[in-house]
Amino acid sequence: MKKIFRASFFVILFGVVFIPSCSKKVETPVVAKWISHHDPYLGFEIQYPDGWLVNADPKKMKIYSSQDVANTFFEINSNIPISGEPKGVEIEFGNTSFKDEQVGTVADYQNKEKTFIPEGINITDEKAITFGKENGVEFSYSIKIASNATISIREIIVARDSVFYYLKYSGLNDYFTAYAGIFDSVMKSVKLPRPKIKGANDDELVKPSAEITNYSNEFFSIDYPENFESSNPAKKGETINAVDFVGYRQDCTIQVDVLPAKGLTVEKVFEQNKGKFNAKSDGSVTIDGNSAKYLNYSPVAKIDRRVYFVVKNDKVYRIFLTWFTPMEKDFKPAFEKVVSSFKIK
Repeated sequence: MKKIFRASFFVILFGVVFIPSCSKKVETPVVAKWISHHDPYLGFEIQYPDGWLVNADPKKMKIYSSQDVANTFFEINSNIPISGEPKGVEIEFGNTSFKDEQVGTVADYQNKEKTFIPEGINITDEKAITFGKENGVEFSYSIKIASNATISIREIIVARDSVFYYLKYSGLNDYFTAYAGIFDSVMKSVKLPRPKIKGANDDELVKPSAEITNYSNEFFSIDYPENFESSNPAKKGETINAVDFVGYRQDCTIQVDVLPAKGLTVEKVFEQNKGKFNAKSDGSVTIDGNSAKYLNYSPVAKIDRRVYFVVKNDKVYRIFLTWFTPMEKDFKPAFEKVVSSFKIK
């Protein structure tokens, strides 16, 4: 895993000469909308400002306010002379295994990270922190990389299930302070992969947790049990958007999809869809202030499902709740709370 300055710092510091320039005061950005990134393979969640650039690979993702800022950090990491006024921030979230790092504690991994910081650079604000509901460590440092460029770095490290997770914030000059609020919001949004636990088939462990987390995209937002994981299945047919939420039991799920309404009312949509299901019963409710219809059926033995239909903004929103029938009293009330949290954008 490549870390900033591990190989390139001294070349940048002593090999490049910049002409000082007068820079304008950096204004604190206002974020009107956040995008949720849900990794279906690694199981983590993170939010970032809408319109920002994301570069991701299986081990890490980097977030920048623009392509120009991404280019600047690429130059810093690649021993390329920085062009123009050094500006912007980089937010990096990644993971590495105990095996790959050959250490097994947060303290040991932090000490290993410190070996890549040039001598004479002071570590500041070193403290214990809770990140992603795990206890870890946070530390900061600043490095003057040119006559008109100082980079400040803030790093957080935690561990879960023999994996280290880190969140690193790097800012050039005054951008580090001006964009600090953005980083704090990103940090608070991170959900680590759920911890591995023994006895996952135990009924007490597979029940939906009382603690919830929020999923939000450009179409809707919804709260769901924290011990469920979200993923985006492949879109089929006219589907505009689809999200699955799955717990330890693969037969207990929440699914939401969005389709074009084509000018139809919720009543007409319901009638058109009703024939596709062998409904045992149906009813009417209100979801997010909108009239909604639902039906109940059993797709297979010992599995029950309820499907809600809502129409707004000429889109059909369908919410599928599926649970193991013998555990209905554990899943159905929790799932109904999920539906009550549903908000259409």
